[in-house]
Formats: sequence, structure tokens, C-alpha cells
Amino acid sequence: MIFNKIEILYDKVYLPLKIKYSEIRKPTFMEFLILLIIIDHPSKEKNIKIILKEDFNISNQVLFERALRDLINFKVVEVNKTKAGIGLLNMNTSIDNFIIDQKIKEEFKKGTYTISHDNKFQDVKYFSDPVLNSSEILKDINWKKRINELKFSHKIEIEKNFSIEKGTIINSAKDFVKNKPEIFGDDAFLKDLILEDQESISDINNINRFLKTESIAIEGWLEIFENGAFKLKTEDKSFDDYLRKRPNISLEILKSVAIKYDEKIKKIFRPESSNFNENDFISSPDLISNLNIKTNYNLLLVNDQFIVNDNEFIKNKDLAKNIEIIIFYNSKRNNKIINSIDNKLIFYVGYIENLILQQNTFMYFDSKNTLNGFLIANKNIENIDINIPVVYSFKNNSNQIKLSNLFENNIKEAVDTFEECLLDSDYETAMNIYFVLQRIGLEAEVSLTLTNYLAKTIDSGTNYSNMRDYLIKFEDRNLILILEKVVKDLIIKISKDRTDDELFEIISNYKFIDSKNILEIFNKIEIKDNIENIYRINNFLSKMSIDGWKFNIRNSLIILTNYFKNNNRSEMFEETKYNSDVWAQNANTLNIIGRITKELYMSNYKFVEDNYKIMLDSIIDLIGNSLDINNFESYLINLSDSLIDFYKNYYKYKSEQFATITEDMIEYKIQLLAGNYINKIEDKLNDLIDKNILNMPIELKLEWIKNVKNDSKQVDKILKGNEKNYRKALNIIFGKKKEYSSSDLTKYINIFGGK
Repeated sequence: MIFNKIEILYDKVYLPLKIKYSEIRKPTFMEFLILLIIIDHPSKEKNIKIILKEDFNISNQVLFERALRDLINFKVVEVNKTKAGIGLLNMNTSIDNFIIDQKIKEEFKKGTYTISHDNKFQDVKYFSDPVLNSSEILKDINWKKRINELKFSHKIEIEKNFSIEKGTIINSAKDFVKNKPEIFGDDAFLKDLILEDQESISDINNINRFLKTESIAIEGWLEIFENGAFKLKTEDKSFDDYLRKRPNISLEILKSVAIKYDEKIKKIFRPESSNFNENDFISSPDLISNLNIKTNYNLLLVNDQFIVNDNEFIKNKDLAKNIEIIIFYNSKRNNKIINSIDNKLIFYVGYIENLILQQNTFMYFDSKNTLNGFLIANKNIENIDINIPVVYSFKNNSNQIKLSNLFENNIKEAVDTFEECLLDSDYETAMNIYFVLQRIGLEAEVSLTLTNYLAKTIDSGTNYSNMRDYLIKFEDRNLILILEKVVKDLIIKISKDRTDDELFEIISNYKFIDSKNILEIFNKIEIKDNIENIYRINNFLSKMSIDGWKFNIRNSLIILTNYFKNNNRSEMFEETKYNSDVWAQNANTLNIIGRITKELYMSNYKFVEDNYKIMLDSIIDLIGNSLDINNFESYLINLSDSLIDFYKNYYKYKSEQFATITEDMIEYKIQLLAGNYINKIEDKLNDLIDKNILNMPIELKLEWIKNVKNDSKQVDKILKGNEKNYRKALNIIFGKKKEYSSSDLTKYINIFGGK
């Protein structure tokens, strides 16, 4: 067992100090020029502004103004007190009113050009560490004062022997100034150390009255072994060495952590104190905080006889994360049935007679109802003789329990409450009960009650709309989906007792957030499967921004093509009627077939020849985009039946035309090559299909074998892996007339075979 995230605190003693120092440095160019003017310029009555302009031709003097202010602030340049009536020094003050320290003048005459910032101050702390037995001066502390995400905290008291000579502190401060050029500059020197009362350290006899403390936090972890031994480790090796020499401190930390852990857990649990069957549990216990709660758990059963405070259990993130439903069984909290806390449903039932449930303190279940159980029991830590609650894992965690059998005799009160809540319009509580019962396989106990309630206003949908509107306010999607499922099943059930018109009127009174529900309703209700109803369904779905044609709702595409084959006319369909690519492509293709068939019957053969390729390409593209629809074979048969009369009459015309061409003509030879090629393919295809579809056009036969008989290999073999050639052959036979050359004949001999 490992206790981690332990915060160990102890105090460092420190003396707050203010370092008084002077910084010696080279002047900037602007500072240098200003100082040089004040020291050496012969016209003392002139001011710096005029001298910079006249002698150095410097008009933009902003940087010089800033440099002068710095020199004045650092007291490098001061007012000449022998001159009366001088106010603030600035660029317009004559230079005879300035005075510069004699030392700086001498430095300038020597050519060393250095200045000092006199009497600068820096706040620091002089620390003494009782663990490391060391001292240091710091501007800012460089350790953690608290541990992130700590679980336990313990402060150790260490005797503080802070007896340091003033000379030691002063020497440390000198070294600190010398070694920190980033703070003090390169040539700074210590002038004094000031205490909090603004007195110099040299003037104070007893500095102990100025001492303060600052905590340091070190992260540690405790491992307790089965034999009672334990090991305390931290992130700091020096601190580990300190603890190793003082085992009583480690023991003190162990005891403190154990007591705090015990107090924390017993706010939630009442641990098993009597003997339990150890054979049913893994022998090595662990801490509750170390439990690995899998993300696929969604149900938690809790034995309420082991629970002190149910609210504390529910709020515990280690125990209840990812859980949707918590059921307290063996509960005597008589005033509670169901509650909703932090997006979790909390359900309470009475005593359940089941050995596994009685053995465990709590059990997790996944969607397959595979359980993982745990028992909270006391374990004695021998070194400190303290009992702490630990968790034992149930061995039979692969067992699946039929939850409905466990709870079927314990939900009467919940069922009664469900009905009362519906009558009182407390829809959220009612649907929460339904959701819990559904999870344990007992939703049938209240489904009839809910169904009857919704059925009372099934035609108008009033009860459904009231419940739905109420639940939407709570943004509870799960409960709304349950409600939608029940009303969906109800509408499907009553459809056999309603006319088509009545059903469409009823459905118009309902709204669904899950489009699957309305799709299932239209797929399963008992109405006539005619084109009028298909249009009504798709019109309804279109208003909901649902593409019914895409989903082939209620075999819409089968009924559409069946309607077309029985009423084959030109321009039957408005291609932009629906915002649907599927509808548009089907409508367009069927319109092309209708138009070209009409022109054929009107003997407009040139139109048919000129547009045959468009029709063929459109049909092939349409089929390629329709492979995933239900009843695909019926879809192909309907298209085939729509084309059979066209091909029969058109083939007759083409045969007559072919008979008028002399055999020595290139056109005759190419048409013969194409015809023979198609005949060979059809003979092979006919061996693979039933006799009742032998008249199916070749372009549809190929799709039938590939996607109905699922034999693409045979198609590839027959076509030799090239589907373009059969389309070329069909266009030669039925398509637009062309003038052919001898080179065309050679090309098609190579493509189709023959002489």
C-alpha cells in the first residue's frame, strides 16, 4: 500500500534584511557628456540645453534629459548650495548651479570615468535551515511552500538553534552582493545591513527578536508492506538522509497520515470490522485513493449498511467519476427514492437477499454488467497499532449478474412514485426513475404506465409535448431520448388502427431530437406503400432538414422506380423538388429514360442516337451511387423493366438499319465487331444469372452479378478488367452515328477482337 502526495512541512528561520549598497559603474554616453560639460565647459553661465545645441549640434535632447534626471536621483549631480535661490535642477539650469562629488571629478581627470549610485537598497532574507544545517541569503525563496494535489499534510517540529554572529551575517551579505551582479551590478559594494526597525545591524545587540519563520514543503510517499514494515521516501535526497538518522520522525509522519486517512475515510464508510471470508477477496489490500476506476463503468451499486454519509460518497471524485447511476441498496434512508446530483442519478432501494451484494461494500458495472466488487475493512498497522480502512478486491470480478433479478422485488415504491410524478407533472423525476429502471433491465415495470399516459393524448401529442418541453428546459438529452423511444413505439403500435391521413396528422404533432426515431416510425407504421405516401413522408422529412431519399426511407427509391416503370412518361419528376442529391440524380435519370423512350416511340431516332450515351452514363452512375440501399435487387429489376421495351424497340430499329449497310463498308465491320463483342459478354453473363432476368440490359446484368450475387471476380474475368470497352461497344451500336476510317477499324479490332 502506498500513500502518495504527502506534504511534509518544516520551518526555516530567517532574518529580514535590507542591504544598503553603492554601485560603481561606467556612465552612459549621455551621462558622460553631461558630466564632462559640468566639469570642463568654460562658459559656466550657459545651461546644458544650449551647450548641447551650440557646441555639439544636438537638437533632440530627450535621452539627455532622462540621463540628467538619473544623475540627480542617484545624487551623482547635486545643487550647488553656495548659490542662492536655486530650485529644481534641469536642462535649463546654468551649469554653475551644479555640483559634482570631488571623487568623480578626480576619476574623470584620471580618465577612468566611473560613477556610483549611492545608497541603493535591496530587500533580502537571511535563512537558516535546521535540516540541512546551513544558511544562505535569498532575494526570493527557491522552494515550494505547498504541494499540488496533496492528499495528506504533516508538519514536523524541529528545534531551532539560531545563534549566528553579526560578522557571519555581514560577510555573507558581502559575498551575496559580490556574487549577484544581475541584482547589484558589477562593482557594487556593501555599505550596511538594515533591520526592520530601520536600525543598522551593527547597532543591535539582540537580533533574535527580529527572527521569523517560512515553511518549506517537500513531497513524499509512504509504502507499507505486508509484514508491517514501512518506507518513507521524498523528492529531496538530503531530507531523506535527515529522516534516516531520525526514525522517530518517520514514525510520527506515518502515524499522522494514518490517523488523517482513517478520519477522512470514516466520514464516508463504516468499515467491516468483523471477520469476512478472505477466500473471496484478493489477499493484498490497497488504499481507496489508489483504486483504478475504469472509464467504461457506468453503474455503481453501494451497500448502504457500510455508508456513513451518502452525500460524501457521491461527492468523492475518486469513487464516483464517470458513473451515471449510483444505487444504494440495503438502504434505510426512508425519505429517499431518487435524486440527481452532479449529473448522476442516485437511487435507493431496501434490503436485497444476495450473497455477493452482502459481501461487498460497493460494486462497479460496465455496459455488459460485468462486475468489479470491493470491500472496505479495517487493517492494523503494527508499527503504530492503528486500524485504517483499506479496500479488498472481490475475486469473482468476471461474474455477470442479472440485475433485473436482483431488484425486481425492490422497486414497487419507485414504480408508484413514477406514476404519481406523471400525474403531478414532475416529469424530470419520472423520467429519471425510468432511466434507472432501464439500466437494470426493469423499464417494463413503468413502460406501460408511461405508454398509457402518452396514449391518453396520442392524437394531439399534448402529454408528450408537455413532458418534452419540461425536459428540454433541463437540457437532459438522455431523458428526452427515452421519452421519444416510448412514443415512437406507441405510434407504430396504434398505426394499424388509423387511416393513412390520420397517421400523418398524428405524426405532425410530434417533434424528435433524434432523427432515427422519426425514420423508424415511417419505416414501421402500417400505411399503404404507394408513391403518394412516399411523397408525403419525404415532404415531412424535408421540413425537418432530413434527406429521406438518402436513407431510402420506407424503400422510397424502390417505390419511385416501380411507379416509373408502370407509368413511363417524359419529364415525370421535378428534379429540384427536394434538397437531396439522391432524389435529384434518380429524378434526372428517370426523366432521361422517359424522354428518350418518348422520342423513340415518336420515331425521332436521331434524338435517341444523340442522347443514348447520356442515358447510359446516367444509369451507370446512378447505380454506382445506389449500391448500399436496401432491396437493391428490386431497384435493379425496376430499372430493367423501365428499359426493356426501349431496348426491344430500339434494337429492332437498329437491326433494320444495320441490314441496309453493305458488308464492305467500314461502318458495317465496326458495328459487327461491337455487336459480336456484346453478344459474347452476354452469353457468359447469362450463364451466371436466373432465367427470369435474361432480358435485363447488359449494363444492369453486370451490376446484378457484382452486387447482388457478389461475384465481382467473374465480371472482371469476363470484361478482362476493362469496363470501358463494353460501354464503347454499346455506344457504337446504339449511340450517335460517326464517320469511321480504316484506322478506327484497326483500333476496334484490337479492342473487341476479330479480323
